[in-house]
Amino acid sequence: MLRYHLGLVDEYDRPSNTFGGKAFRTGLCVLACEAAGGKPAAANSAAAAIELVHNFSLIHDDIQDQDEERRHRPTVWKIWGAAKAINAGNALRMIADQELMKLTEKGFSKEISLKASRLLANRSLQMIQGQYLDISFEERLNVSSREYKKMIAHKTGALISCAMELGAITASSKRNLSSLLGKVGWYFGYMFQLKDDVLGVWGDESITGKAQGSDIQRKKKTYPILYALRNAPVKQKTTLHKIFRKQSLSDEDVSYTMCVLEDMKIREKTAALVQEMSTEAMRLIAGAPIPPKTMNEFSDIVNYLLEREK
Repeated sequence: MLRYHLGLVDEYDRPSNTFGGKAFRTGLCVLACEAAGGKPAAANSAAAAIELVHNFSLIHDDIQDQDEERRHRPTVWKIWGAAKAINAGNALRMIADQELMKLTEKGFSKEISLKASRLLANRSLQMIQGQYLDISFEERLNVSSREYKKMIAHKTGALISCAMELGAITASSKRNLSSLLGKVGWYFGYMFQLKDDVLGVWGDESITGKAQGSDIQRKKKTYPILYALRNAPVKQKTTLHKIFRKQSLSDEDVSYTMCVLEDMKIREKTAALVQEMSTEAMRLIAGAPIPPKTMNEFSDIVNYLLEREK
C-alpha cells in the first residue's frame, strides 16, 4: 500500500513510475540547507522524513474527505478500505521518524538530531490540529478570518515551515537564520493554501483531477467561500447561508455560489492576497544572508506558487 501510494508500484505490486507529487516540501528542505551554507545532500534524511509525513497526511485526508482519486489514480482507501488505509498512513508517519533518526548515523550531533525530531513532532501535531479545524469548519457558518488564518497556518504552513527550518538545521546554521527561513515557510504555506482554495473552486478538472466547485460541494470553508458568506450583498448572503445550512448541496446550489463568487470578483481578491504574501516572503528572503544562487531559486518558488495550476 505504501509503495502504491508513493507511485512506485501499481495496486498489484507491479513496478510503476507514476509518482505525481510535487515534492515541494522536500525541495524546500534541501534548498534551505544550501541557503544556510550546507551541502544539499546533508538534508536528505530530513527531506525524506518531511515527504513521508506529508504523504501520511494525504492518505488520512483522502479518507476524511472521501476522495476516490489521488494523482489520477484510485486512493489507497478506495482500493484497500479505510481501516487498512489508516494503518498505512500511521506506518508512513513512523517511518518518517525512523528516517530522521539517521541524522546521528550520518555524523550529526545528538543535540541537532533531538532538535530536528522535536521540531518535526511539534509541526506534525500542528498540521493535524489544522486538519481537524478544516473539517470542523464544514458544519459552521460563523468561521472568522482569524480562525481561518489559524487553520491554514497549521494545516499547510506548519509542515512547509518545518521543511525549511529542518534544512537550515542540517546545515548547522545559526538559530536566527533557521528561524527566518522557517518564517518564510509560513508565508509559503499561506500562499500554497490560498492557491489551493482558488483551485478548489475554479481549477481545471483535467489538471487537478477534481471537478470545478468541488470545495463548494463539500461545504469547505475556504477563503473565497468565507469571503462571500461575510461580504456578499444582503440578498445573496441570505441565500448563501441557506445553501450552506443544507445537509448536502445540489448542482444548482454550487452553480449559484460560483456565480456569486464571480460577481464579487473573489478570485481576483484571493490572487491579490497571495501576491501580498509573496511580497512579504521575498522581503524576508532579500534580507537574509544567503547566496545569490539560492536567492534566485527562492524567487522561482514564489513565482511557481503564484502561477501553479494543480
